[in-house]
Amino acid sequence: MDVCGLCQRADCDPDIVGELRQKRELCVHENCVYHASRLRQRGADQHGFYGFLLRDVRRVMKQTAQQRCCICRLPGASISCCGRRCRRMFHFPCGSERGCVSQFFGEYRSFCWRHRPVQRVRAMQRDQTLCLICRDEVAGRPCYTTMVCPSCASAWFHRRCIQGQALRSGLHHFRCPLCRDMTAFQAEMFRLGIKIPDRDPAWEEEGSLLDLVLWQSSCDADQCLCPLGRDQEEEAGPWRLLVCSSCGSRGTHQCCSALEDATESWECRDCSGTYSVCGLCQRADCGPDVVGELRQKRELCVHGKCLHHASRLRQRGADQHGFYGFLKSPRRRRAMKRAAQQRCCICQLLGASISCRGWRCRRTFHLPCGSERAGVSQFFEE
Repeated sequence: MDVCGLCQRADCDPDIVGELRQKRELCVHENCVYHASRLRQRGADQHGFYGFLLRDVRRVMKQTAQQRCCICRLPGASISCCGRRCRRMFHFPCGSERGCVSQFFGEYRSFCWRHRPVQRVRAMQRDQTLCLICRDEVAGRPCYTTMVCPSCASAWFHRRCIQGQALRSGLHHFRCPLCRDMTAFQAEMFRLGIKIPDRDPAWEEEGSLLDLVLWQSSCDADQCLCPLGRDQEEEAGPWRLLVCSSCGSRGTHQCCSALEDATESWECRDCSGTYSVCGLCQRADCGPDVVGELRQKRELCVHGKCLHHASRLRQRGADQHGFYGFLKSPRRRRAMKRAAQQRCCICQLLGASISCRGWRCRRTFHLPCGSERAGVSQFFEE
């Protein structure tokens, strides 16, 4: 793991110390190099580290190698407090943890916890105020960790929360979350050490909205029957792909959801809000890993695995016919009618369609009940 040559840390939050950049044998955090007290920016942005030449960075690292941080007591402190007659020096991440303030404008000055700028806003809280961003409680008055908007004096937020919003909003979109003031709000945040980068907001960066423009192009049915895979798509026929008309994030092949040829619109189970009941186990609240996909055709609705294990049913068609090859026949209706009179040996309710294949065993049960009771259903041959 690469270690910053100025703060000697690698396990820091990039929202606090900035990006960790490496060139040749040197490695530094963005905020560490900007606030190093004896370092001057003498090149263009593309030279060295953000315009700080490599030879200058090496020189400062050598000079500060004997300077101990007033917080962690380790050498390498490169930031000095700009308070009058203050000789405190510290690492950038140590200062952030101790309550020091580093400003991101003008001369990029830094202040220790005794000389840092504070808010002079008269703001009264009603009962317990919550942070507008994370909705957690804030301190009862403005302090290092809690800030308030200078314009409306009603918007309270944590330093870490407003810093995260500033990094993602950028200079041209960062404003008070409540009153929407920008000028006075940004000036106060700059003074208190909030970094507001001069760049486009995160939601306008290239590729950030890609998920919103991608069209669903695969089948999301629990059991896809297409021999060519879930990504197969045809304009007509059993492998015609329909996309949920409400959310657009789920799709299904016409055959995989047992839809009719004339079906033009389809909704996924989450959007339709309807959870049909299986005609064999009389359950709808079962996980698909246990009972398989719940499929519906006209007035019939069954789980895939319940259907495959119904003792008096035989698969007489291809997978795309009927329900997984179980045809719409009087035999299937008779099996469901007969199961309606049999009690499950586990839940004692009617509708048990699965019988034990053990010698002379007469137990019958529902598939989800059997799974909960540690029954075993085999998924091969018969």
